[in-house]
Amino acid sequence: MKVKTLFSIRLVALFALCALLSACGGGSGGGEESAGSERGSNNLAVSWNMPDSRLDGSDLPAHEIGGYLIHHRHENPDVEMGDVIAINDSQATDYTLSSLPSGTHYFAISAYDIDGIQSELSETVIAVLP
Repeated sequence: MKVKTLFSIRLVALFALCALLSACGGGSGGGEESAGSERGSNNLAVSWNMPDSRLDGSDLPAHEIGGYLIHHRHENPDVEMGDVIAINDSQATDYTLSSLPSGTHYFAISAYDIDGIQSELSETVIAVLP
């Protein structure tokens, strides 16, 4: 059985006052946001909602979630061929990537259960960093 997950991202620019922007790619398609910051000082906070059901509609108890995989690609929308960051904490709902370069970043997330069965990727979300 596959796991269903929702996904959204927030962009965080490092300034004395942080700028916070958000985009959502749950079921309505990807979003695009940008924030100003110094070159190379871009951080990106990725957050998601814990899935509560499998793709077949059956319940997914929280104790059956194994973790999450964040799929990231810079300047190329094919996130399946990009970097994968494993989040082995089933209760986690966010992760911050540090020192991202300027340009367009593409993200998607998948969840996996305690048996290692992985969900489909979420919608791809686009973040444009200066």
